[in-house]
Amino acid sequence: MICRLTGSEQIPENALALAGKLKGTIKEQAGECLRCSIGIAPNRWLSKTASEMKKPDGLTVIRLADLPKVLFPLELEDLCGIGPRMARRLHEAGVKTIQELCALSAREMRFIWGSMNGERLWRWLKGEETEEVPTRRGSVGHSHVLEPEFRTRGGALSVVRKLVSKAALRLRKMDYWASRVTLQVQFSRGPTREYKAKFEEAQDTPTFLKALNDLWENVPAGSPFWVGICLHGLVPTDRHIPTFWEDGKREKLSTVVDGINEKYGRDTLSYAVLQAAKGKAPTRIPYNWVPDLSEF
Repeated sequence: MICRLTGSEQIPENALALAGKLKGTIKEQAGECLRCSIGIAPNRWLSKTASEMKKPDGLTVIRLADLPKVLFPLELEDLCGIGPRMARRLHEAGVKTIQELCALSAREMRFIWGSMNGERLWRWLKGEETEEVPTRRGSVGHSHVLEPEFRTRGGALSVVRKLVSKAALRLRKMDYWASRVTLQVQFSRGPTREYKAKFEEAQDTPTFLKALNDLWENVPAGSPFWVGICLHGLVPTDRHIPTFWEDGKREKLSTVVDGINEKYGRDTLSYAVLQAAKGKAPTRIPYNWVPDLSEF
């Protein structure tokens, strides 16, 4: 998590005090077994890099005057945004150390990266901050390893319906619409099977459940072990173009259901076809996003 320091918080002593308070609060409220590493630096990228320099219980400060020498002991792949493939490209360009990287010009880094990301990294290395580049979500999905009693064709369908409902809820909270769905089914024996469908842009649960039912007719008999669902073709509401026959009733129904469940608790109101998997496929915290509290 990145926290922007403002006003007097930017004074080094105050920033260190905040970091120490955060560490102390975690220890006090969560216990000694949970640690955190904190980095304090002139920009987001450097602060993330600093947080990786001393683990698992570190506190690293990078000051503008320390740059770029403080980074020289690191390897190229220690820097955020440089993975194995980019490291190979840098090696091919004759760059094998952080010192050699920092000696490049903005134009040279833009050429190696093949995009403005190279120039942004050049600015970050110098301690400059850049505006966040808006990102666009490409898909929303969930998957689940089936409990033994659900490893039947009917049991798997009930669980994947639950996954569709969860994905649809996330889609609406993000204020997006989807136009494609992918169903994946892995059997105890045999390869993972994949099925896809297209439809008019939608964000209501009934539309996605209908698409799932149509796809499920193609799933062969067997013992499913794992199921996954993914909504694709996402567009934000401000780019959604309504169809001629779209009346918005289904979207309004889903929004009402969301509001009731948010106020009175999840699953207070749900579709009948979801009852068979009630309590199954609980929400987990993955590595790439933190679910909204209402999803638990």
